[in-house]
Amino acid sequence: MTRCSTVGLLGCALLLACPAQAETLGGKVDQHVDDHLPSGGGKKRPKPKKQRREHHAPQHSAQSPGPPPGPRPKKKETDLPHRVFGKRFQLDPTTGLAYRGWRPQEFEKMDVSTENALTWHVGVRAKLYFIAINHAHYESNGIGSPRRSGASIATRAASATPVAAWFLGAIGFPFDWVLEPIIRYEARAFQSTLKPEAPVRIIPQSASKNDDLTTFPTTTSELTLTSAFETFVVGLRYHHDNDPSGIIASDGGSFPKIYFGVGLTQYSKPYQVRVGDQVLSDLLFDARLRGAGLALGLETGQRPESFFLDVSTQVGIGEVRLTHDFTVNETLPDGWKIGYAQGEVTGGYLHPLTRTRPTLLGGLAASVGGATFFYFKPLTTAEEDRSTPALNWDLLWGLKAFVVVPL
Repeated sequence: MTRCSTVGLLGCALLLACPAQAETLGGKVDQHVDDHLPSGGGKKRPKPKKQRREHHAPQHSAQSPGPPPGPRPKKKETDLPHRVFGKRFQLDPTTGLAYRGWRPQEFEKMDVSTENALTWHVGVRAKLYFIAINHAHYESNGIGSPRRSGASIATRAASATPVAAWFLGAIGFPFDWVLEPIIRYEARAFQSTLKPEAPVRIIPQSASKNDDLTTFPTTTSELTLTSAFETFVVGLRYHHDNDPSGIIASDGGSFPKIYFGVGLTQYSKPYQVRVGDQVLSDLLFDARLRGAGLALGLETGQRPESFFLDVSTQVGIGEVRLTHDFTVNETLPDGWKIGYAQGEVTGGYLHPLTRTRPTLLGGLAASVGGATFFYFKPLTTAEEDRSTPALNWDLLWGLKAFVVVPL
């Protein structure tokens, strides 16, 4: 009996002496995604059956045929703007003020202080023989560049102030053809503060998925949050009326200009791994969200005494890179993908302030846009869940007042 007790005590001592297996960064994220996406491992949970909805065909009352439609009225033409140079060289410099806002998806157990910014901007549109500058626009509340190459999350400096910046460049090659090759690049950056309400571990891009979690200490200090958004498009713009591209014209044509092509998107931002409403709240990554897909856009063109509309969109397949060697994509169950959609709508009005040569024009514009990344499963059966859990979203908006002097 004494010998057995001695052996038991020795066994317990050996077990206590063995160190517990450390939890890795990759393992924790993998387990989080695996637990909350359907068919992500483990036993499948039964899904509630969806109720079938009965669709009734709408009843149309008999109506007497009306008179045949007449010809569509043409858009109102004007002799404005009065330019200084000839038709082969036209320049539209612009300047003004804007009020910009940014709203990211809420961070779990963190207080985000997103501050709107009053910005100044300068820009130009031009037609220079065989090149059209459809957009060249820089906007900021400081002097810094909108491109942020550093970390998107860091301990807040005492003198740090919120920063907003925006650059948009788009050029075309207007040949005597209804299709115009275009290149479009856009970059935006917003900076704000983040206050953790509970201890959080900041994971840099240089980290590895095999790193022990204890490598990254927890913090509750106030943090500086920087998000940078970039888009790039190569495509063709369709001119139904083969009218001037980009510049302000007296006649905008009878059909909007439409472009289509290939689009690329990249975001750098602080990110908590999210599957719908389920958030891995104790890890904050310096993440890179990327996507490639189809780009579409529409522009009515700007004319004096007229409203204008500009729409740009992208949709495609995305990637979320948490560290240099670890993506959310590699944690997905079989058949699941990450998709993205982003876009912006801008509308406004252009009014002549003078009718001199050159003409001074004033404009007001409002814009709203943003982007979303989401999980989806392209091929599903009737019994499978067809939901697309949210992964991330950001909302951008702005109001702008500007003046243009067509030359």
